[in-house]
Amino acid sequence: MVILITPDGYVPESAEAPEVGKRYQCKAVSKPRSTGFRSQNSHTHGHYDDIAVQLTFGGTTVSADTVGRLIKIEAMKAGEWPAERDSEGRATVNPISKQLEPLSEADATSAEVAKLLNYIHWFADNHGWWLTEYIDGRPERVYGSKPEELEIW
Repeated sequence: MVILITPDGYVPESAEAPEVGKRYQCKAVSKPRSTGFRSQNSHTHGHYDDIAVQLTFGGTTVSADTVGRLIKIEAMKAGEWPAERDSEGRATVNPISKQLEPLSEADATSAEVAKLLNYIHWFADNHGWWLTEYIDGRPERVYGSKPEELEIW
């Protein structure tokens, strides 16, 4: 969706036609992603928790935040997740690691997060990890991301 804004800050009603010869600023408006129960946000963070549990052993714990960051870095390397951008559109580089910073999920579109979820499923499949998915309204631990390959644990 795009809205038009005049130099004096006036936003015409959507039914009004823009005036010919008048200058307008175009501003893209994006719908924020939902963050509630069973949202994409809940889905990705639930998978981060699942993987963190499986990586925790012998008194060593791995946080879900760490898992999420590392998964996004791997997804970025595979071309499945964008890098963070500064105000001038340049990719942000971590000054310590000298690696590109992954985009925050809060700034991502629904399409970008859908690609990330596909990557998480693929990544878990390739490492033999289970993920929690809702099957018939119930949370189940499953292996494999394709419905016909789901094995309930």
